[in-house]
Amino acid sequence: DRSWGAINVPGAWSSQGRAEVDEGWYRRTLTLPSEFLSGVELGLRVGEVWTSYTVFANGEPLTPLEGHAAGEYDRRAIFPLKVTEPSVTLAFHVVRRQPNAASEGGITSAPFEIGALTEMIRRDTLEDVPRLVMGAVFVLIGITHILIYRRRQGLDEYLWFGAGAMVMGGYTLLRTQYRFVLPFSFTAMKEAEYFLLFLLPVIFLVFTRRFVEQGISRALKIYLLAQVALGLFVSLTPGLEYNVKSLTLWYLFIVPGIGLIGTTLVRAHRAGRSETRPIFFGVSMAVLSFLVDILISARVLSWPAFISPFGFAWLMVSISKALADRFSNVYQNAEALRAEFERRVEERTIELER
Repeated sequence: DRSWGAINVPGAWSSQGRAEVDEGWYRRTLTLPSEFLSGVELGLRVGEVWTSYTVFANGEPLTPLEGHAAGEYDRRAIFPLKVTEPSVTLAFHVVRRQPNAASEGGITSAPFEIGALTEMIRRDTLEDVPRLVMGAVFVLIGITHILIYRRRQGLDEYLWFGAGAMVMGGYTLLRTQYRFVLPFSFTAMKEAEYFLLFLLPVIFLVFTRRFVEQGISRALKIYLLAQVALGLFVSLTPGLEYNVKSLTLWYLFIVPGIGLIGTTLVRAHRAGRSETRPIFFGVSMAVLSFLVDILISARVLSWPAFISPFGFAWLMVSISKALADRFSNVYQNAEALRAEFERRVEERTIELER
């Protein structure tokens, strides 16, 4: 074993001076605690591995509980582990293949743990439940606001908020492991995920402009259409190589969009639109969560799960409050006008009776 080089797990090859490596072996000998040898059925739980791999325990290949096709790099897996001795040597044969040969490589994300098989299954099942629930709630909220728009088609902000909620709901669901129960290929679901990612900032920028009753300039339309076109391009081209490479462009695209959303809300607030304040804080939390996700994607943070759905949940609550405040203000103004109208009618009636 002294001839083997050391490497961090989890950790991408590209971030550990091995960017040109396309194939590698991992090996680690572990001493299991005595309680693991008392008839407990064990399991090995593995996170992201870019892009294809085979696992061996004491030289014997392991088979995952569920089908795990080559190239499904962000699909977690659980391997039943049968051992009779305290010492077990785990080996991973990892191959970086297209469509992701341009980046990553290796065992890139947690979890990486051994335990009772039933406990491994329980953890894996429950880990994505909060995101699954939030994704479903986002979709339902989106449908509700679109139905409101259908009844009152002048309320454009409800349409764009509803569309944004549905897109974020779809994106959130596609980031969970539960997506593998759907009858679609891994590549097709990844293409859809990337397209929704490109669509999100476009929708919320338009929503912000509609909410503060500002138009969309020709330059802004070109900027938005360019982002949609890029999303269509990367999602319609065969394979996923362009999807992975396009993330840098996506980062560059959203920076001016975030700045424009912030300045639009600040100017509207200064002009007396108090209902924009909660949206500003909601946007700030959503942006912060996406920044954390970017750091996770870049392997700067080794967190096992993405948090952008939680940031978007904060944004959704903030926008809902702003829309409720606007409705309340409109209702109060209508009540004030009604009361003023009734007062004038009463005064005129008294004058006529004289």
